[in-house]
Amino acid sequence: MKLALQLVTYNGAEYLPYLFSSLISQKDRDWTLYIMDNASSERDRIRRVVHEAQKEISVIYVESDENLGFAGGHQKIFKMHDADLV
Repeated sequence: MKLALQLVTYNGAEYLPYLFSSLISQKDRDWTLYIMDNASSERDRIRRVVHEAQKEISVIYVESDENLGFAGGHQKIFKMHDADLV
């Protein structure tokens, strides 16, 4: 069974290290984390933090050129995977 974790972020780079630290400490890693940057001004910082996390966990990172909002951002991510559970 495939599990997808989804996160839509907007200028939330300062919180990502806490999320990644928690996910890295999990014993079960049979999942993929999908992160979408929702046209934030912190893209460069978010890219760096995500790149570091990708060395240890499965992270797919995408960017939107326009702010799609919470629901719109998650809808875009839903279309990226075929996971059984989200």
